[in-house]
Amino acid sequence: MLRPLLLLLLPALSPAAAAPAPEGVWTFEKIARFDRAAEPVTAGMPFPRGLLRRADDFRLFDGGQPLPVQAAVTSRWPDGSVRWLLVRTLVGLPGNRGKQIRWRIAPGAPPPAAGVRTRRLEDGSIEVDTGALAARIPSRGFHPLADVRLAGQPVFPLNARFTLTAAGRAFSTADAGPVDLAVLESGPVAAQVRVKGRHGPPGSPFDFSALLTFWKDKPWVEVEYRVLLARGGNAEVESWEWTAEPQAPRPRLLLGYGHYTTRVLESGERVEYRFGPEQFRYDSVEHAMQSFWGSFWCDWTAAGSGLTVSLRHAQQNFPKALEATPSGIRLSLYPSGQPLAFPHGAAKTHHLLLYFHPAAQPRQELSLRALQHQIPDVARIDAAWYGRSGVWDERIFEGPRSRRIEALLYDVLDNRPVGLGIWNFGDEVDWGYTGQGRGRDRVVWLNNEYDFAHLAFLEYARTGERRFLDYAATAALHWRDVDIAHVSADPNRRGGHIAHSAGHVTGGVSPSHQWVEGLIDAWRLLGDREAYDAALGIGENILRQMALPQYRDPGASQTRDMGWALRALLALYRETGEGRYLDACRRIAGFFRQWHARIPGLLAPYTDHSMVRVVFMNSLTLTSLARYLRYVPDPELREAVLAEARDLVREGRNANGLFYYKELPSLRHQGATLLHLETLAHAYRLSGDRGFLAAGLPDLERALAERFFIHTGAAEKFLDDGGGYTRALSYPQGGKAMGTDFLPVLEFLYAARDPGLIRQTDFQFRLTGPNAPVSREGSR
Repeated sequence: MLRPLLLLLLPALSPAAAAPAPEGVWTFEKIARFDRAAEPVTAGMPFPRGLLRRADDFRLFDGGQPLPVQAAVTSRWPDGSVRWLLVRTLVGLPGNRGKQIRWRIAPGAPPPAAGVRTRRLEDGSIEVDTGALAARIPSRGFHPLADVRLAGQPVFPLNARFTLTAAGRAFSTADAGPVDLAVLESGPVAAQVRVKGRHGPPGSPFDFSALLTFWKDKPWVEVEYRVLLARGGNAEVESWEWTAEPQAPRPRLLLGYGHYTTRVLESGERVEYRFGPEQFRYDSVEHAMQSFWGSFWCDWTAAGSGLTVSLRHAQQNFPKALEATPSGIRLSLYPSGQPLAFPHGAAKTHHLLLYFHPAAQPRQELSLRALQHQIPDVARIDAAWYGRSGVWDERIFEGPRSRRIEALLYDVLDNRPVGLGIWNFGDEVDWGYTGQGRGRDRVVWLNNEYDFAHLAFLEYARTGERRFLDYAATAALHWRDVDIAHVSADPNRRGGHIAHSAGHVTGGVSPSHQWVEGLIDAWRLLGDREAYDAALGIGENILRQMALPQYRDPGASQTRDMGWALRALLALYRETGEGRYLDACRRIAGFFRQWHARIPGLLAPYTDHSMVRVVFMNSLTLTSLARYLRYVPDPELREAVLAEARDLVREGRNANGLFYYKELPSLRHQGATLLHLETLAHAYRLSGDRGFLAAGLPDLERALAERFFIHTGAAEKFLDDGGGYTRALSYPQGGKAMGTDFLPVLEFLYAARDPGLIRQTDFQFRLTGPNAPVSREGSR
């Protein structure tokens, strides 16, 4: 019954009445100054309901020439049509220029094309042949490759392995025994093989998984290598490295690093480089660090062939080290020194490139390939297409834009207090929580609060700014590794998203701090399967949490607990079509109907003697309920949402017309968040009552004047002789503001669709002389 019901509702959800044209462009911005022939590209492509039926009907053209396409459906609409397609292709890109290629939906059989070949051998291992590189992935241990051949000729034996040393014991993937091998993709463009097993002999507390990606006619393999501490409690890691011991005489050794020009060291005896806290502190990099830092590679060449090893985002995940000697290569993922605390249940991923080449390959080519690994070419899709496809619930793609607000949003994204280091990269510090002392004199990490990854993916889609995609990708990678309790004896913790805390995975798990959309985005846009699995695991945790007594009794918990749970479960239902998620959403909707009927105002306990309105919690909950109404029309719930929105307008503001934080006298300070603007936008959409929009204008105006770069409502605490004192915290907003402020503002403006309001929020300088040009900027 559920799927037919949704089919009836979807026409109302579709963002455009007319069917979009089945063609468009992909844009590649200018990056490298060198031509790239048949450069590998992966892109997640969204489609409106009903437009694309088969993956094979999607085509790409460079001029009039068809490009090879390998496409896999990663999500379908309830009618069976394609919602998301993961596309791999090979594109010729020019140096120092951007480029556009065209995509088209063309039913019919695609032209046959030879691709990357894979076959299972008798011993269970898998052989892969790209045309330029052939190798075997063993069925025992993980190296990752054996029997490598370049252009048909054997390459020196690698004798390679990953080794973790903890508590004086070495756990090497060479000793892993039988491993689980699976070919996930094999087609005209690429092949992807997954390897899973125990990281070391029986008794090892560590597990590993790896994705190996091979490209047609390319002599390299991309290795995504992930380690999970699955057993035995926390560990202290003394060293962690990948080593190769090639057997060939008199090698040439090269090593390259740097963030402006690449400094290349050459020797026949030893080359080495280490990046640690001191280099981080004094290396004057000016890049957006979550996008790019610099190059990091070494090369070992002898006997007619060579191997270049490069590590993506090495400096950002410091400490790291590289060393090459005549006896081999050592890539230190964690160099020996101060032991690394590895928390139980946490994971960590590293991305390597193993590039095999002829001995005569120019040094410049080695450096270029390593840099392409650091900042690969990306296909940009028109922002309007994302809006027309309707794949997200947010309505922020079409309509007039305020350039001033857009510029503020850019500043927040680019000036966040980002984290660096092996456990922190992809996260950020929340200085408000830190100043309040929640970390007990340690910084408190945000742990993707308010789903920063999802919001950064949305902003990339809206703007096409490449670094925003990088921000989203690194946040999602950190989140799915470090901020989830992958293993726990406590079922209410297992699989859960950890709330903001001083040690990432050391915090608690609650429905009020669990999100999934950014992880789903990472799968749809980037092909990150681990992220998708993590989202499903969070969903299972939320379902278990819902059974706890405090989440079954209206008024016994905070509204946001089930409010955020509703949003996460709606997202999982939208992406999977599984009725159990919608069933859970129905239970939550009924829960809030009861709450509204029993305790109007959605009051919740605060002190032992009080129940209060919490404006931001009630706002995010009403927004989630409004989203639910798009999927399941419910007249009674609609009226309850509107009644509670009117309650917020009537009871949730001070004499200045500004919404307050919480309803106790000690907590009624103004301007805690702007989440109520999103609720007001939904209330206007549900009712047509512009009074909801008018109620939000004072907060919108105040925010433009002073709020976006000032944190309010938090103070730092200090001890002093005989007592202490506080200092109000004031600093540029962090990524949480994307969810608490910017998304609500954008939803509010797009709901209003008022050109006059856009002009008022836009840049105000105008030329007024007799020859002044007429400008329509900001009213698009």
